[in-house]
Amino acid sequence: MDIKNNKELLHDALNQAFVDDYNSFNNIVIKINKDMKVLEIDYQWSYNDFCVEFLDESMKKIEQVDIFNYNSFDDFNRNFWKFNLIVVRTIIANKFDELGYDYESYINRLYFLNNPQVNN
Repeated sequence: MDIKNNKELLHDALNQAFVDDYNSFNNIVIKINKDMKVLEIDYQWSYNDFCVEFLDESMKKIEQVDIFNYNSFDDFNRNFWKFNLIVVRTIIANKFDELGYDYESYINRLYFLNNPQVNN
């Protein structure tokens, strides 16, 4: 498959997933927004804004990460979920940059807030 077909396939699949898997994607948005609040960052994603940014970033990343190169359905699933994690991390990092925050320092801070035993 060429990149154009892959993009179309991914675009259609994600749009359908935003509807069919609403609860899963919405839980991601809720968790991210909760973390933003814990970090005292004055930003909350709406479901629609998150989906738009996720879709836009996915269209960019599909040119860099070939999720359609697989030998089995299990390979595809692994590639697809790794891809999704990359996309989520990227849109969060982009939002931090846009808002003027240092993503890495805040993520490290969040890790320590959620894992107080590490500080002992």
